[in-house]
Amino acid sequence: MKKILLFLFLFMMLILPLTAEGVQETKAEGDWPLTILHTNDAHSHLAADYKGRYGAAKIAFMADQVRAAYDNVLLLDAGDYTMGTVFFTVFEGVADRDVMNLLDYDAMTLGNHEFDKGNAGMLKFLDGLETPVVNANIDFSAYPEVDGYVQPYLIRRMDGRSVGIIGATLPETPTISSPAAKVVFNDVIRSVQPVIDELEAQGIDIIILLSHNGFTHDQAIAAGLDGIDVIVGGHSHTQLLGDDYPAVVQSAGDEPVLIVQASEYNTYLGNLTVVFNEAGVPVSWWGAPVKMTASIPGDPEVQAYIDEKNMELAPFTGKVIGTVKTELIRSRTSESNIGNMIADAMLDAVKDKGVQIALTNAGGIRANVGTGEFTMQTLMEVLPFGNLVATFEIKGSDLWQVFDHGLSQTEEGAGRFLQMSGAKIVWDPSAPPFDYAAQTGGRVTGVYITDGMGGWKPLDPDAIYKVAANNYIRGGGDDFQVLKEKAINPYDAGPLDLDVVTSYLQKHPSVDYRTEGRITTVSE
Repeated sequence: MKKILLFLFLFMMLILPLTAEGVQETKAEGDWPLTILHTNDAHSHLAADYKGRYGAAKIAFMADQVRAAYDNVLLLDAGDYTMGTVFFTVFEGVADRDVMNLLDYDAMTLGNHEFDKGNAGMLKFLDGLETPVVNANIDFSAYPEVDGYVQPYLIRRMDGRSVGIIGATLPETPTISSPAAKVVFNDVIRSVQPVIDELEAQGIDIIILLSHNGFTHDQAIAAGLDGIDVIVGGHSHTQLLGDDYPAVVQSAGDEPVLIVQASEYNTYLGNLTVVFNEAGVPVSWWGAPVKMTASIPGDPEVQAYIDEKNMELAPFTGKVIGTVKTELIRSRTSESNIGNMIADAMLDAVKDKGVQIALTNAGGIRANVGTGEFTMQTLMEVLPFGNLVATFEIKGSDLWQVFDHGLSQTEEGAGRFLQMSGAKIVWDPSAPPFDYAAQTGGRVTGVYITDGMGGWKPLDPDAIYKVAANNYIRGGGDDFQVLKEKAINPYDAGPLDLDVVTSYLQKHPSVDYRTEGRITTVSE
């Protein structure tokens, strides 16, 4: 109890309005404070992790502490609340919906992963969701059953002022997720500006954009819009801390736009207080994201719900499928030991068909794995999408472009980064990224394919190679158009990725993987 009281004291000292360097506390008559709590990219991380960190119950507890300390508080989410752990795999969005209701969010926007199971999957999350969903750039008019759950904006009346909240989702969603065929994703700036104008015509001069577009795009959006005050961002899983929180960009109207984002997986609760003048312009701000540590208590009601769901999952998810000797760490910018294990498992499953190489996108690997027992629940959190192992042939020159495409957005930590088995690549991070449509650029400087006897041979551009990949990227996911267009005799209905890794662990139950130079840079 003493530890909890000490923690609460320290936390209250953090959230109280302090005057920081470059941030002037204002006392002008008519100035109005608003506290914005925010999350993004929770990805169904409802429970605490294996080290007792984060989780929705801790977010709920801390949100209640801030609500008790301030008068005008909003709790907002910038999308990708679903998809990423066993809670989504088994409960298909219902558990996420129930937890979001318990936390009493004021608004959310849709992330690309809300579309992973099409309209039918999305409706399982939206049906019964009490949190208003805002989005201004997606056209659901072809699907009235979904359209009724989404509105371009909402207005919150708070203590004498009104706040407009708009939503926007990255237009590239169809290339990285699975929305229904007639869902239309429009340009963000062209879609959002008319909504801002409509709100201002109603006298709403404090406007927040919930943006699932990524931090780099949010900076361009902030500069291209006139009238947005705060952007609560998601998608890029960016951790803005210290002097970078919030990032400040001048708008098209030459006023400050504050941009915030709070990492991922309920690891942080974003916490920003903004003081607005009578014209609705931010004049001062303070705050810092609060990290969810093992010492933070969980909200009892939320924790009870999660415990109940864990009991329902236990008969299946508690099955031990291996033992991890070295922690498995994922990466979207370099070779990872968990990526090596998964790719090896894929290759092992189809090598009897003459497959030489296995590829999987790093964005499909959703969790790290700690040492100790490796359970089915953990594996489902690592591979939550239920992808199949596809097999195909491909010409060497086209395979080179596959590797180059995987390296084309490393600066953004994009999910297209490839992990591999049976191949090694060398690349130059300073080279221009490959553009498949324009057939320009390229960072790969060398590709080497296993000879099946422990050696490696340079890739032959004229040879035909047999490759395995998950069916998501084989079908063009993560914009792998080269795989969609150049694969020869593809078979996309191979074994389930979960079954492949489970079978591999039955053969190799002691998991002691390390990186081994499958992906290196020219300087290494």
